[in-house]
Parts: sequence; structure tokens; C-alpha cells
Amino acid sequence: MNLIKIGGYTAPPPVSYSVTASDLDSTESGRSESGYMSRERIRGGVKKINAAWRVSTDELLALTSAISSPSFSVTFFFPTTGYYAENITMYAGDRTLNLVTDVDGESTAQWEFSVNFIEY
Repeated sequence: MNLIKIGGYTAPPPVSYSVTASDLDSTESGRSESGYMSRERIRGGVKKINAAWRVSTDELLALTSAISSPSFSVTFFFPTTGYYAENITMYAGDRTLNLVTDVDGESTAQWEFSVNFIEY
């Protein structure tokens, strides 16, 4: 199963994958001095994908190239409902890159790469 497609690029299977759906509240939301919550939700179900891969240098270059634009279309598996969410515009948040092994130089290097995709 392809969990993530970024534009026309199908990402390799991630080693770690989770999806969060969050609510966004207005700046007027918060607790009063008596401790009661006053909440004004302005948008619900905003998706965030946390994914990590173990990839070769070539796969890493292809993956980072696919997420280099300020925003991009993402098709991904949403595990709580069992369907693919189509054409959600997202951007890449923090990226973490770790060199795992480098036996014979760049061609055989293995990388751990993680990134957050956040819905616009």
C-alpha cells in the first residue's frame, strides 16, 4: 500500500507514519479567571502527517525534491476512516536527517529522514 503520494511522486513506504487531526481556535478562545473555557473553534480536522523513512541517498534526494516547494498536493492514507484523502494542500514542517550507515561512500549510505506535513 502506498501511504503517501506527493504531487506525482509516490514516496517509498515509511518506517513510521501517523496522522493527527486538530482543531484551530480563534485568538479569543481561552480560560476565564474563574477557570471556565470559552472556545471559538474556527476550523476542525486540520491534518498533520508525521512520517519517517530509512532510505538511500538517491531516494532521499527524490523525496526532498518532492517536498521542496512552499506547498504541494498530498494524497495519504487516513487510518481512522480507512480512506485516502485526496489533494490536500500541505507544506513540509521540520525535517530531521540522520546518517545511519556509510560503508562505501555516498552510493551505499542509508539515511533516516523524518518530516511533518501540515495542511494549509
